[in-house]
Parts: sequence; C-alpha cells; structure tokens
Amino acid sequence: ARAEAVIWVEPGTHVVSRQLGAIRETLRTEFSIIAPCTHAQACGVFAPEHARDWCHFFAPPPSEIFATPDWVKFGQRAGIDLRSLPYAFFALDRHAPPLPAGDLSRIIGRPEHFKPYARFLNCDAAGLTELELLKRADPALYKQLDRTKAPLVYRWRREGDKVLGGEPLAP
Repeated sequence: ARAEAVIWVEPGTHVVSRQLGAIRETLRTEFSIIAPCTHAQACGVFAPEHARDWCHFFAPPPSEIFATPDWVKFGQRAGIDLRSLPYAFFALDRHAPPLPAGDLSRIIGRPEHFKPYARFLNCDAAGLTELELLKRADPALYKQLDRTKAPLVYRWRREGDKVLGGEPLAP
C-alpha cells in the first residue's frame, strides 16, 4: 500500500532537520507540499550559502512542565531545556493540488529582537533570505513577531531585505 499523505515530525536539530529536508526533496515529485513550505520549489536551506541554517520551529511547552517537579527532574536528567522545544516537520499529500505560486513566506526558527529592529530568516519561493523589520516601520508587527506562538506565515511588504509591513496568513 502506498501512503496518500505523510506527516513527519522530528526533533529540530541541525542534522535531523537537514535529513528531513532531504527526504522532502525526494518526495516532492510524488506529493504536493502542504507544510511547512509556502512553495513547491527546491528547499532553499540546501543552497551552499545556507549550510549553517536549518528548517525548525518551536512548540510552546505545556504549562504543567513548569509546575510539576517530575518534569523538572526529567528535563535535568535528559539534558533538555523544556522551555524551548524545537521541532522540524513536513506534511505532504498525494492528491492535494500543488501550492499556487504566491507571495507567502514563513519565518524559520525565531525572530531575533533588538531594540530598534527584529531580524529573522525568511523562506519563500525565492529561497532563504535574512530580513529585518525596523520597529518604527511597523510597531504592531514588531510586537507581534515577539509575542506570537502561532506559525509565522506572512505576506510581506518589503524593499530588498527590509520589511515595511506584513499580514499574517492567519491571526
């Protein structure tokens, strides 16, 4: 039997994420990409200039992790920082229509916030690009990038590597 859909989730380490990306590359001719990619192009993380980058995201930990002593002990013994749960994933479907060519982007990892700006790794059909959002350009978006736990999929307004504003795919 052949799978009609694939959802694959792994720890968000550099090595594992890149292995998962290689598997995604081999399957993208047979399946439509559902997530995390906003495009059906080759994965930009494999461009030579992005050898240090990897496709990963962060799951918010359940609140009981901080209130239950057993979780604290588990994290200490396992050497896991339970405040930060990185993961890598992909979702594919054999019968879904291919992603339309569009202008959606996904932030990889977490945005870095500095006093006057936020910097983040952006993935879209053109590949990976490091973008900056000046706080004064869009204060509400700057704050949203710092606080949201939702998937960071946006439609940007930008000039080169400077983000002027943007709207999330879903609020």
